[in-house]
Amino acid sequence: MHLHAGAVRDDHSVLLVIGSSFAGKSTLVAKLVAEGWRYLSDEQVGVTPDGKILPYPRPITLRRNSWPLFDHLAHVEVPTDSDDAADRFELSPTVLGTIDHSSPSRPTLVICPDAASEAFYVEPLTTAETLELFVRNSLDLERAADVGIEAMLALAASAPGYSVGGQDLDQKLQALVELAGKAEAPGEPVEHTIVADDEAGVRVEGALGWLFIDGSGAVYEPVTGSLVRFDESGYRSWQSLGLAERDWPEGLAGSGFVAELTEAGLLHGGDA
Repeated sequence: MHLHAGAVRDDHSVLLVIGSSFAGKSTLVAKLVAEGWRYLSDEQVGVTPDGKILPYPRPITLRRNSWPLFDHLAHVEVPTDSDDAADRFELSPTVLGTIDHSSPSRPTLVICPDAASEAFYVEPLTTAETLELFVRNSLDLERAADVGIEAMLALAASAPGYSVGGQDLDQKLQALVELAGKAEAPGEPVEHTIVADDEAGVRVEGALGWLFIDGSGAVYEPVTGSLVRFDESGYRSWQSLGLAERDWPEGLAGSGFVAELTEAGLLHGGDA
């Protein structure tokens, strides 16, 4: 399986940088490499079934407006004879630092950059939010099926996630170094439910649910790739949705939680 993500490592930590296009993944990865971290990828990583990441050391893609941020690039000639010369260029990682060729390893920290934010911030993600990042940025989860979601769970269990915003790369780098130094694995889900084929009710057969140690929860439907996040009370509520509606906790039928599950296709319409 593959994730749309970058990654770097040093002797102690492995950072997985994940997010949508224009989030600032490549620029942040390039900054880390320029500061001594070893390069794994800026675009895509492979994920083994047991939740380890594989490097993909392709050239780093940097947009023209980010080049002044790197002293290493002051004397690198920029091509000007192509239609995209004003936008982005591919650069050998060795211009900035070192490529890492070590064996697959588990990430110790997951970073979701937000380059659009002018203000600097660091916000922790719940385990369910980190899992959602992996699902949303997977390139082939539908092919990997159950093996893929188990690999993502292993990733989420091994590394805490943070959203880091702002446009000051030095400030973000300092924050990442501090986070990497104190990162602790969130741990495996404390509960895991699979909707059985013979279970009566409105829950979608084959849907998977997890409750994590931090109190966050998620439900995932493998066929459509739909995922809904919620808290511990939502997880307990979801477990009761396979029963007749009359047995649901009071107020659940008309809740936004049920509406969200129904809209995502994780709950059949019916009486719900």
